[in-house]
Amino acid sequence: MQLSQPLFFTMRLLIPAAAVLEIVSAGTLSLKDMELFQRVDRLEANLKMLQTKIRLFEHGACNRSVAVAQRSNCPSNMWHDAVSKRLAHANMTYVNIGANKGFNVNDFLYRYQVSWSTTPADWFQNIISETNKSGFHVADFLLCGACGACTAKPPPRVRWSSARQIQVVAVELVTENVRLLQSLFTKLNVPGMIVHAAASNVEGSTFEPTEVRPGIE
Repeated sequence: MQLSQPLFFTMRLLIPAAAVLEIVSAGTLSLKDMELFQRVDRLEANLKMLQTKIRLFEHGACNRSVAVAQRSNCPSNMWHDAVSKRLAHANMTYVNIGANKGFNVNDFLYRYQVSWSTTPADWFQNIISETNKSGFHVADFLLCGACGACTAKPPPRVRWSSARQIQVVAVELVTENVRLLQSLFTKLNVPGMIVHAAASNVEGSTFEPTEVRPGIE
C-alpha cells in the first residue's frame, strides 16, 4: 500500500479528472485505459478505508486499555503477608522493577529489616521535601500515588526474621523519578542501588517519555 499511494497521486497530478474527460470525449482513451483508472479509483477507496480502520483500531485500543485500567484495582499485600515467613532470610536482595517513587522499596525494608523504621507517611514527607528542592511543584495527592501509598499503614514486621541487611535494586525508567530515588536513597541511607532502565520478560526497545515529573508519570 505504501508503494501504491504515491503512484495514485502521481497519476492524478499528471492526468487530472478534467483532462481524462476531454480525452474520453476525443475518443483517444482505450477501454484498457479506462479500466486502469477504475482500478486506481478502487485502490484509492481501499486505501482510505484501510486508513480509517487503522485510526479506529488505534482509538479503540486506547479506549479499551483505559477502560481496563479504570475497572482494575490497587494490588493487595495479602499475598505478601501470607508468604513473608518463608521469604525472610538473614541476607535478602530485593529487585523492584518499576520502582516509581520508592514506596514498595520502603515497604519491603520496613517489613524485613529489623533496623528500618521509616513508615509510608515518613517516606512520603521525604518525597515532598526532595521534590520541592528540585524546583518542581506537584500536588501532594499526585505524589502520594494513584493507590494512596502514602496513607497506607506500615506493613506487619516479620518478627521471626533474622534479616540484618537487605540489598535493594530499584529499576526505574523515568529520569525525574530516578533523580528522586537517588536523593531518597542518599538521605535515608537505603542499602542498594538505582538502575536507570526499563525491564521486561522479552527483549526489545522502548522510549522514555520526556518532561515527566514525579507524580505525573
